Amino acid sequence: MKTPPSLNVVPGTIYHMDNLDALRGMNSSIVDLIATDPPFNTGRNREAVGGKYVDQWRWEENVHRSWMDDIYDNNRPLVEVIEAAEHAHTANLGAFLCFLGVRLLEMKRVLKDTGSIYVHLDPTASHYVKGIMDAVFGARNFRNEIVWKRTSGRSDAKKFGAIHDTILYYSKGEGPTWNPIHTPHDPEYVKKFYRHDDGDGRGPWRSADLTAAGLRSGLSGASWRGVDPGKVGRHWGTPTEGGMYEYIIKNNIIPGWPDAYPTVPDRLNALDAAGLIHWPKKKGGVPCLKRYLASTKGNAACDVITDIIPVQTHATERTGYPDQKPVSLYERIVAASSNKGDLVLDPFCGCGTTLVAARNLDRQFIGIDRNDDAKAMILCNLAGIKKAEVDDLRQKSQHTDPGWIDRILAKHEAHFTDVPPERTDEDAEAIPGLPQVYRSKQKALFSHAEMKDMLLDQWGPKGVLQCWGCEFSLSDTPRNRRYFDLDHINPKSGGGTNHLDNRAVLCGPCNGQKSDKLTLVALRIEVYGSRKQANAHPIDLKQTTEWARTQEIEALLAREREKKPLFTQ
Repeated sequence: MKTPPSLNVVPGTIYHMDNLDALRGMNSSIVDLIATDPPFNTGRNREAVGGKYVDQWRWEENVHRSWMDDIYDNNRPLVEVIEAAEHAHTANLGAFLCFLGVRLLEMKRVLKDTGSIYVHLDPTASHYVKGIMDAVFGARNFRNEIVWKRTSGRSDAKKFGAIHDTILYYSKGEGPTWNPIHTPHDPEYVKKFYRHDDGDGRGPWRSADLTAAGLRSGLSGASWRGVDPGKVGRHWGTPTEGGMYEYIIKNNIIPGWPDAYPTVPDRLNALDAAGLIHWPKKKGGVPCLKRYLASTKGNAACDVITDIIPVQTHATERTGYPDQKPVSLYERIVAASSNKGDLVLDPFCGCGTTLVAARNLDRQFIGIDRNDDAKAMILCNLAGIKKAEVDDLRQKSQHTDPGWIDRILAKHEAHFTDVPPERTDEDAEAIPGLPQVYRSKQKALFSHAEMKDMLLDQWGPKGVLQCWGCEFSLSDTPRNRRYFDLDHINPKSGGGTNHLDNRAVLCGPCNGQKSDKLTLVALRIEVYGSRKQANAHPIDLKQTTEWARTQEIEALLAREREKKPLFTQ
């Protein structure tokens, strides 16, 4: 088992920047839980602290041209989901999914194998986001679609009132951290069923079976105090596990329970002596176990949440942030999918609801937000200061004491920074023959489309497009170029990079067959049936690699001459 990489972020840090920059700087497999509330793509402007909060997306305004290249390189099914959403909905939704998708790839990377992610959405985008999360985390790792009733009632024109949000819950692997959560019983349920109270301080109770289904030989099926459970096809069953068992042990109601009472009659007598058995007044009635309300954990929490109300207008935790969510909702998530001391991340932390929930439950936290008002809003939540007081302090102190917010946050073990983390778990070895600045983990020098065109232009007969796997060929036309894909010679899972010297051009069938597991050599052996047959149709990878590295060195030198950043984002 690999040793987990060292933690390269300081718990309590809130990064004031685009979350993609911060996520890319975090080491892999360091986060236990991600709980986040990203923009919903509702396509409307909303009032927010500091002005308008614009929640709409455009390819040309909100999506960097490199993001789709990253997605092409790392997750082709994700590309297909984004393209399908564009056709089914709008191009703007595709832009939103691209924006979120490239970040989800990084979120998956930073999660531990036992980690989980919760993404809070509304119905305008939840079904499309579920598609991209299936592509990133795998459909098998989908756990729940949680419905949160966020308002009690609403009247919408010509449709049922929209009163819920959706929270998508995925795990990274098959064994995520999980702590069962229970909610209190409904008062009406308690009133109806727990209607007995002996006045002995144990509280209300209800009758429960003291028998279990099925006939048994021996003492568990024998008569006890004149009552034969076998007459109704049952046998005696005493609490040796579950809520009543734990209640007896915790309160020491029967010392030594159950080991000190080796037989069923012994345990029945001990229960009766402790006042835990109810005898019906009707002669011949079957005795029952008293199941106390205090012995129950409540109802197992389900995927429909109706017991947590939204943040009210005059609530102390209200910050003025649009669509602020209640801390209690995120406390339920944090409690279920993390343990004390675990690291919780919110890449869209807004006013800090997830961070407060993590702190309240003794977890560590990391937040990311690029909103200029994030400091003030998170201060409201973490320090419990009302927004009006924060605004007043900010106005009075912005010239005379600019560091006051930072000092208050420090008391709550939190601090802001504009500097992204730097990964310490990357492969720092330079590729032979290239300048030291060219690292295996750094961004490719050419875009996905540029590399595909370069390889198609350089290799194959003049005017002919050719697959490096099966040698399928077509005449070189813009239309025919669409039938070829760019893939890795050595897959990334085996240490391959995204750079030109590790790229091959494949036809659609070969690209699908290769997937992300086979090397190009292994693919060709499968295509031709044997290594001997594959060698009869050689591809000179040494020549192509040398050519590719020459192109990359020239590109590096050209960028240095032009004084452009080597690896622009």
